[in-house]
Amino acid sequence: MILWKASEPRRFDSHSPLSIFLNKLVQEKNLTIREMCKIAGCSPSVLHGWQQGAYPTSTVTHLKKLCNHYGYTLSEALTGSRDEL
Repeated sequence: MILWKASEPRRFDSHSPLSIFLNKLVQEKNLTIREMCKIAGCSPSVLHGWQQGAYPTSTVTHLKKLCNHYGYTLSEALTGSRDEL
């Protein structure tokens, strides 16, 4: 089953758990994109992609840095819920 063709623009979910997590983090900590990028060690375009619904592949280590800096787990950012132990 083909979900999208190469000629079509890829549509992301701007209401994904990751997008919601990042927007919540911006609001709670009163952060700018530049500040978040400095902490994560990534470019603004990477962070913008995450906010628009893209999920990290090769950039997941940057997201982990950002999460750990503020006391969140990577799985919490990606799924919207804490890990159960």
